[in-house]
Amino acid sequence: MLKGIGLIFRKEMWTALRERRTLIFLFLFPLLVWPVFTVLPMLLIGGKEQRAQAQSSKVALVSAYPELEKEFEASDKLQLVRLEDSAAAALQQRKTHCVVYVDSLASDSLVTYARILYDPTQTESRAAADKVELVLSQYERKIVIERLAQQGVPERMLKALSYRRENAMGQNQMLGYFLGLIIGMFVVMGSMMGSMAVVIDSTAGEKERKTLELLLTVPIPRRAIMMGKYLAGVTFAFISPILTALGMSLAASFVVPVLVSSGGSVDLSGLISPGKILIILLVILLMAAFIAALQMTVAVRAHSNRQAQTYLAPLNIIVVIPIIFLQIIPALPPNWTFFIPFVNVMLLLRGLLMDTLPGSAVLYTVASNLVFLILALRFASRSFGSEEVLLN
Repeated sequence: MLKGIGLIFRKEMWTALRERRTLIFLFLFPLLVWPVFTVLPMLLIGGKEQRAQAQSSKVALVSAYPELEKEFEASDKLQLVRLEDSAAAALQQRKTHCVVYVDSLASDSLVTYARILYDPTQTESRAAADKVELVLSQYERKIVIERLAQQGVPERMLKALSYRRENAMGQNQMLGYFLGLIIGMFVVMGSMMGSMAVVIDSTAGEKERKTLELLLTVPIPRRAIMMGKYLAGVTFAFISPILTALGMSLAASFVVPVLVSSGGSVDLSGLISPGKILIILLVILLMAAFIAALQMTVAVRAHSNRQAQTYLAPLNIIVVIPIIFLQIIPALPPNWTFFIPFVNVMLLLRGLLMDTLPGSAVLYTVASNLVFLILALRFASRSFGSEEVLLN
């Protein structure tokens, strides 16, 4: 039995590694493609926003207040330009980043009304609007202080309460939260894609090439044939997410400076430890085994590679659905969420990186994945035991 499993396993591994597409999906995508397509937009957007904030923004001021115009000219973040065309045309042609209209006619002579026209689709325009709001708020404060001084009222009379909002999570925990969302998503998707090509080729592919019937005639128990093919799928489903996590972790070292505000430094040594790595490997292994069994159960019922891909397409959509809801699940999620397949793996990875994972979460995740794995293996075994499924 074990010898037969080993023979089939080596056969499937050798067949898969000879395929160029297998190597692409196993190594190129996890280590290079996904990290680049995740990190590059963040770096480009973050760098563009930083440059927009640092550079001087062109602003057109339409106002009858010389004092306010002086405030704009005094700001080193703003550059006043003349509005020669319409505001919409000037913004579209980027002759100005925003247009400020200051209305001198108001129902209340004590209040000056201003409108800031900007293009929210342009990074430079959004940054210019922020800078204009800062200058206007400073000018407003200056006018209020002058009016209070004229009336003999101290400025502190306007402040009855002082408050500020503080993040209960530390900076490392917030980084763990965002990295957990990204890495958890790609780990699950990497496991799915890593084993799909191997599982499809070893089941529906062999049926299409008419080699499965020949394989069933060799003196190896059918269960050993199934287990050999299954273990090959598990191997790729296990290696792919690990390489994905490695690639995303390396990419995170470039993203962290963009996420950290004010150029602060972050100590990432506390995000991961040997104990956490062992837990992550165990959970990924159980998830990989479950995914491979699930894919084999579906793919063995197809008659061709294309049909198997069609059958497995809804499974890829099911995996994406938890990613949408993961962002609204709190840092300390309810216990029942750790019994949902795929969701529990993402939550566990996020909780480990945030260092907020309760001890029971690991037990619930491992136990639930074991149950799902046993059920999936049972269905896969039934499919391989059916002559109608295998030979038709």
